[in-house]
Amino acid sequence: MFAQNIYCGVMNLQYKTVACLLAGIALSGCVSTNGVEQETYTANTVAGKTKRLYRATSVNLDCTPLEAPTFTVIQHPLNGKVFIRKDGIVPSYYTGKYRKCNGRRIPGTASFYTATPGFVGSDTVKLRIAFDTGEMSEVSIRINVK
Repeated sequence: MFAQNIYCGVMNLQYKTVACLLAGIALSGCVSTNGVEQETYTANTVAGKTKRLYRATSVNLDCTPLEAPTFTVIQHPLNGKVFIRKDGIVPSYYTGKYRKCNGRRIPGTASFYTATPGFVGSDTVKLRIAFDTGEMSEVSIRINVK
């Protein structure tokens, strides 16, 4: 059975081989020697607001969902809190065989960040994402708090 992991980082969607960047979001990625995809994002937020950082899900070719990915916080922020919860994700494939899944809400997992009251500056969160397909990803998110 074919499956596609959907990475949705910092208000952008990144598919297995295609990245879609929205204004004000920076992304870089590579695969480490242990085969774990390494991604880096930059997010901007305002003190006192909760910011969705990263979302992910997996879908089969027939658009049925796989088990929602498991998120593990491997580096907690020093100046705020991060929390993880299940979330619905609506993919937006530009091309390809998964495009038929567009517009369907698929169960996934999301991470959120809230800065400590009064904090202004930068913070960092690192996540490890484990997919039902066996793939792993590590995501580092630099958060600029204004």
